[in-house]
Amino acid sequence: MQGIYDAIRFPQLTTSCLRSAIDNLRLTYQNYDHDQRYVQAKHVFARWSSNPSLFNTPQSIVAEIDKILAVDSWEASIEDEIRDVIHRVFLDGGKGFHEFSLYGGNMEEQDVRSIQTVRKGASLVPSLPVIPPLSMEEAFRASFINKTSQPVLLHKYLASVPYGQSVARLEVPTGTISDPTAVAFTHVIANLCSGPFFASLRSRDQLGYAVGSNKRYVRTQGYIFFVVQTEKLNGTDTLKRIDNWIQNWIVTGLSEKDEYVEIDGEKNTTVSLAEHFNKTKAAVIKELESKHPSMEAKTEEQENLLFWHRENLAIQELTLAALRNMTREGFRAAIKTYFGNKADWRAVVLDASEGADAVTDISLDGWSVTTEDSLDAEVVEV
Repeated sequence: MQGIYDAIRFPQLTTSCLRSAIDNLRLTYQNYDHDQRYVQAKHVFARWSSNPSLFNTPQSIVAEIDKILAVDSWEASIEDEIRDVIHRVFLDGGKGFHEFSLYGGNMEEQDVRSIQTVRKGASLVPSLPVIPPLSMEEAFRASFINKTSQPVLLHKYLASVPYGQSVARLEVPTGTISDPTAVAFTHVIANLCSGPFFASLRSRDQLGYAVGSNKRYVRTQGYIFFVVQTEKLNGTDTLKRIDNWIQNWIVTGLSEKDEYVEIDGEKNTTVSLAEHFNKTKAAVIKELESKHPSMEAKTEEQENLLFWHRENLAIQELTLAALRNMTREGFRAAIKTYFGNKADWRAVVLDASEGADAVTDISLDGWSVTTEDSLDAEVVEV
């Protein structure tokens, strides 16, 4: 263990190592504009949703790397900066750091005591005070989370992508990570939707190979996202197809009619939601109760609890309780809460424009439209 700490404090930074690292870093960010369109849509979402004072675009990162590379003997100056950061964080009198260790397996008491003895003998002592996660107001761009009378979509033309390709990504907020009932709902609705959404728009309608839906968490907010990349429709028409599917299959079918539409090729079979709801809820509970596949996964979960739920470490148990107590009626009511209020929806629509005769501003009935230019024009308050 002492060797690990020494390696952190006094790393061996060779010139070839620094050159390789910065080349790989630059290549990663330079290639963002060449990613698949559905991946680019996620990048645009990240920029749009994030507080601009806390977010660097890939282009700005590449520009800063180029500034570094333009300096003669940049390797030496970068090494000095890296070591300075390490010293300010880890050395005696520094800002300190968080430390988390998780031990498992067939461990005897003497093994634990041995580890404790070695740890006490190490020269590094964590001293960083608790830093609470950023609030929603601090982490997100104000224009992204401000209440609006209509759902909002951000549209962008991709000048380097051949005309005729598009992608639409829609995200529906489903409550905060500190609300066990909202988290339970997010798990269940994500599991219910993913298969039928793919079967409808990919297998049956064959809109494109990149079709999917799932849950995700951004800072303290939960979302269900739907994405379609296609060469058959423009971006706004693709978004309308996603919206129509949500209204028909989720809002009308699950919530209003208490029905589940099974999709098998061209055949739709309508059955009661009850069976699918109970099976899905049971599967989610089983997954959350199951053993972790590795110590790494267990460690990540515990670190996540300490970072996001320090004030409520029982959130996992509370979520399981909310799942067990969730009724079909309560689930259907939650659909109305989150999917019935379209004004909170946010979407990114990308249209390829290379080779197009002309491009025009787009519009979509029932939606407000913004662009990346409007993000650039926003004044950042410091």
